[in-house]
Amino acid sequence: MKSLLKITVVGIITFSIIWINRDEIMMLVDKEVNSSLAFFGQMTIQMGIAASIGLLIISVIDYTYQRYDFEKQNKMSKNDVKDEYKNIEGDPPHKIKN
Repeated sequence: MKSLLKITVVGIITFSIIWINRDEIMMLVDKEVNSSLAFFGQMTIQMGIAASIGLLIISVIDYTYQRYDFEKQNKMSKNDVKDEYKNIEGDPPHKIKN
């Protein structure tokens, strides 16, 4: 599920940058090869930076969730705490009175 989310985010970001620059892409027909390559290089860098920021946001959210889930799984229930106390102190009915 997380992999699908990552692919979707990168795809949406990439498509958005291409969509924003669509008019300039159409005008590249009239430009020289060097300026076209420079434009595509600049657009590639924009897509890489934007995708990195998107993945960074996803990783922070995932880390926060994983930490919460780990702590939740390792919490002891009331019954576990009671059983541990019995093991340490001894079961009250079986305790020897001094």
